[in-house]
This record gives sequence, structure tokens and C-alpha cells, in this order.
Amino acid sequence: MLVNLHQAQRMFNQTARINVILVSNLGDALGGAAHSQTVTSHLRGLLSDPKVAARLFAFLARDPAVTQALRAAAEREEGNTRADLMALADGLEGGSLSPETRSLLADTGLANRVQSILTDADWGSEPLRDRLSRMFGDLSELVVEDIKRDTLDMGELAASAFTTIFIVSGLFGITAGLVLIFLIFVMLAAERKSEMGMARAVGAQRGRLVEMFVFEGTAYDLAAAAVGVALGVAAGLIIALTLGQAFAGVGLTIRPSVSTRSLLVSYSLGMLVTFATVLFSANRVSHLNIVSAIRDLPEPPRPPSYLRDRLLAPFRAVADGFRALFRLRLIRALRHWLIGLPGSLLRLVWLGFTSGPF
Repeated sequence: MLVNLHQAQRMFNQTARINVILVSNLGDALGGAAHSQTVTSHLRGLLSDPKVAARLFAFLARDPAVTQALRAAAEREEGNTRADLMALADGLEGGSLSPETRSLLADTGLANRVQSILTDADWGSEPLRDRLSRMFGDLSELVVEDIKRDTLDMGELAASAFTTIFIVSGLFGITAGLVLIFLIFVMLAAERKSEMGMARAVGAQRGRLVEMFVFEGTAYDLAAAAVGVALGVAAGLIIALTLGQAFAGVGLTIRPSVSTRSLLVSYSLGMLVTFATVLFSANRVSHLNIVSAIRDLPEPPRPPSYLRDRLLAPFRAVADGFRALFRLRLIRALRHWLIGLPGSLLRLVWLGFTSGPF
């Protein structure tokens, strides 16, 4: 049975008191949201005037500038508003009034947004926009608000904002940690400079020094990743509880959540990033002058690098790759092309203006 608001007030002896009817879908707090769009569309179709909806659809669909303005505005929106604007533009271009388009036209919030978009786009004349406003007002006496869907959309936007803040602050922390790891290995190499110089003097290859530092760094890496995950979980819990208390007054609930998958991903990423930094640091500190290292003297200054050599370095990398390929050394050829060539180009860009005269 479907009655208007005045009849319902008289029927329940609640004159001028009933102004809101709450509809709860099947499912729990989150599962019921899956039916919100279908239920809302059905209710708006029942409560809206079909003749007014047909006139409003024809009024908007006859001008292609309306759909163009809606699509342009949808690109600047996010979440459900963007999806609704795109769906309304598609419905207006469909040629016939569908139940989905009728539901979108009966959405009060979307109707106000459409009128604002057309006003900003300077669509039509002032009397034409006033006529459009009256048609939207005559479409339905009752308003169907999809409160749960809108609230979830606002929650997702707020969550994405917090996530962005934490990611940016986390990137600064990761960068500081990587620099610290690099400096620690440089200091370790400086303390063992004489030891590494004597090892090279008796025949040890540079790769052995790299392996030694990588083995030591991997041991630190495995333990440090576990400690980092534990401290990260503790910091996340403290932040979540603190922000939850700060935003409790505005109705925003923040609950900490920890899953096994997130712990494994965090541990793996922390271990891999640290291992890459250790590998780079070990390769960097393994380049040393044997005589200076044994005598514990500073490294001799490098010969000046001229711009001419930087310009020719990419061509030398390509030529060395073909030379290794002719000798059937495929791995060495790929190393020259995939590592040497990009590296020479980066050095050319980075040091091209500071390499001195030709």
C-alpha cells in the first residue's frame, strides 16, 4: 500500500510529526550497502511523477551541451558523484528514459549539482534555468536519500586522505633509513680499510669484499626487518587510538586493523629495500686503492672527467656490447647494453654541466 505523507500522518494519528521514513536493507552494517542503489532506484521510481520525469528528460536530452557539461564536470569529481554524473550523461544520450536515469533525475543532491554545473557552464538563459529548477522541484514531493552509500563514500574519501598523509610521511622515514644504512656501511668500510687493502694485496678479488659486506648486511637486514615491523605495528596502534579519540566528537571512528598478509608484505618489502641498499653500499665501498688502503691514506683524487668523455661513453657502451657479443659472451654484452648504456646516459645528464671544458 502506497499513500502520500498527509494520509500517513492522519492514518497513524501523527499529524505534522512524521517527516522521515527509514528503510533498512537486508544484511549487516556493510553488507546491506550492496542493495542500497537498487532499493533507492526503485523507491525514487515509485515516488516520482512519470510525466514530469519524461518532460525533464526531453528538456535535458535535446541539447548536447548538457551532456558535455556533465562529462566535463565528472572528470573533476570523485567517488559516487562522478559515477552518477557519468551515468546521467549516458542516460541522456540513450534516447529513452530508463528507470536508472529516472532515479538519477529524482536524486535531490544530484539535481542540485546538475543545476550548479549548468549555471557555471553558462548554459541557456536565466528563464530557461529557472524552468529547469521548477521541473526538478515538481518531479517528486518526497525525497529519497541514500544515507549509507553517501556516508561510506565520505568515509572512503577520508580514509584515502589519511592514507596519503601516512604514505608521504612514511616515504620520508624510509628515505632517512636508507641514507642511514648507506652511511653505516661507509663507516664500517672506513674502519676496515687497512684490512680490505691487505686482503686485496694477497689476491682477494673485489667480488669477495662485496660478498663479505652483503653477508654481514643480510644478517642485519633479517633482524632489522622484524624489529621494524614490530615497531611499525606499535606506532600504527598508537596513531589509530590517538586519532580515534581526537575525532570521536565528530562521529568519525578509527579502529586499528592488523592482518597477517600486511605483516608479511611489510616484512618482505623492508627486507628487499634494505638488501638493495646493502648491495649498493657494498659495491660502492669495494672500489678502493690497494696502496692507499694498506697505508690508511685518503683515496687519491679521481682524474677529471671531461664532457667529451661523457658524450662518447654511451657509444663506447654499445661498442663494448657488440664486441662481447662477437666473442659469444652474451651476459657481458647484455650488461653493457642494459646497465652500462643507461648508466652512461644518466651520468651524462647529471655531470654534463660540471665536467669541465672539452
